Amino acid sequence: MTLDEDWKPSGGTAFAAGSMISYDVAEWKQDPLRARPWLVFQPGPRQALSGFSATRHLLILTILDNVQGKAFVYKCDQGAWRATAIPLPENASVGLPAASNETDEVMFTVSNYPTPTSLCTLTPQETSTFFENSVNRHAITIGSAPPRGQS
Repeated sequence: MTLDEDWKPSGGTAFAAGSMISYDVAEWKQDPLRARPWLVFQPGPRQALSGFSATRHLLILTILDNVQGKAFVYKCDQGAWRATAIPLPENASVGLPAASNETDEVMFTVSNYPTPTSLCTLTPQETSTFFENSVNRHAITIGSAPPRGQS
């Protein structure tokens, strides 16, 4: 869930407005008032969460960082969330139009001044090794508008 204002659960850690938190579902079902929230994302002073979507095993977040769009894959391991940046063009507008809840496939729209709007995908084969393979971290462009000034 995302927080619209600062929040401190009784006896717990304070969370800043704009943060995303999660709960263990089993713990929540047992006692929602005593379930412990886990921090997923907390924005820095020049950051804002712009979008998110869940796949079968991952959480995908898009953020504005100093007015630049960025995307991250988040994976939970025993209540701790680990983020890995998805390399996309710099100074871009990043959208998250689709994500599969049956697989780990996700699609992005990316555009900036020199790059026309492109549709990129991150497939299950890539996400399964995303956290282990630092060489092969990329999104694949599957379509693009013509360059600016051309039709």
